[in-house]
Amino acid sequence: MKNKGFTLIELLAVIVILAIIALIATPTILGVVETARKGAAESSVLGYVDAVEKQAMINEMDDVTTNDISDGTFTIAQLETAKVSVKGQAPTAVVSGTTGTPAADGTLTISAGEVGDARFTLGKYTVQYTKSTGKAVAE
Repeated sequence: MKNKGFTLIELLAVIVILAIIALIATPTILGVVETARKGAAESSVLGYVDAVEKQAMINEMDDVTTNDISDGTFTIAQLETAKVSVKGQAPTAVVSGTTGTPAADGTLTISAGEVGDARFTLGKYTVQYTKSTGKAVAE
């Protein structure tokens, strides 16, 4: 009578092959996840900058004086008070400047309704927003 099962050697061979595939795939999968998280942080900053600029434009059009963020320098807390809302993760801190490397003043500068160059903190990422290119790059 013939057995219809697998031998122990065959089962061990399959387990070894699966373990090798898992060892090869794990770093690749982790790299994809990290890249996706950085991309999400960059997108969140772009969304936040867009929300601030839209709120500044609305305030300018409505001639709002309470929580006015039309032009000037603002902290994250002041922007939250001004009802700036954004989908995704809002930054917990910002260090900004108007040109080049941001100054360490902990504020966001808005000039003519546009956000200047700024470095935002989102979780473990620092995201540099550059006004001239309109791009955000996570570090």
